[in-house]
Amino acid sequence: MAAGRLSKYGLPLFFLLAFAITWSTQIPAFVGARNRGEQLSNEANFRHLGDLLRGTLDPDFAPFVLLFSF
Repeated sequence: MAAGRLSKYGLPLFFLLAFAITWSTQIPAFVGARNRGEQLSNEANFRHLGDLLRGTLDPDFAPFVLLFSF
């Protein structure tokens, strides 16, 4: 009986969980970056990731970039 219920609601459950997991990390990262005065737009993320690869990104800011941009 549980297998039938799982197959019936499998796709909506997948999207609900994917949305919940993704946004539960991205919203705090966005808010934290805004509180620091940083911007997390697509263009800014590209520059931040370049700084991360070069090793010049502020270590306190790296979690915000990694959580928000992926």
